Amino acid sequence: MSLRNRSRFRLLSSSVPLLAALTASPAVAQIAALSAGSVQIGGQATFNVQDNDDGVGNVTSLTLSPSAQFFVSTGLALGGEVRLGYTSVGDFDAWTYGVGPAITYYFVREGNTHPFLRGSARYTRFSIADDDDEDQSIAGVRATAGLLFLLTQSVGIDAGLYYDYSDGSGDIDFNETNYGLALGISAFVF
Repeated sequence: MSLRNRSRFRLLSSSVPLLAALTASPAVAQIAALSAGSVQIGGQATFNVQDNDDGVGNVTSLTLSPSAQFFVSTGLALGGEVRLGYTSVGDFDAWTYGVGPAITYYFVREGNTHPFLRGSARYTRFSIADDDDEDQSIAGVRATAGLLFLLTQSVGIDAGLYYDYSDGSGDIDFNETNYGLALGISAFVF
């Protein structure tokens, strides 16, 4: 092999790893987070303020919902979530805690932005902070439509519009409908 051919061979052989790295699609690596066998650990937070004219006072609530889901196929995750909430209404405070199943479908696309639909159901206990006798059971469902933005191959943030319905029984019977914006963060293990 001539000196000139050896130089071309060295240049070509040293360029192959560089070309492979440059042409590898980051979208393929990002889609791996949403593939079968991956696990998503994350959660969402919601903050809500309602102005009431009924003399009771404003309603302020904060809800944290940590979750874990397993991808059974690309884009489809099944799992559960825990609900922890605080509500202030006029002169009293209340705490909620609950658990339930969740399902999420991600519309997997090239790039790092993926629309999703999520549904969850829950059983929650509601207790008024100043009164040990006021305890209530609540069943609820939530539907969310949003966008997941993958910041890296394994970390993403999401934002979604949600509709939430709760039906309570116990010391006080009630039903409640809420809707709003939920923000979340997720880590993916694949």
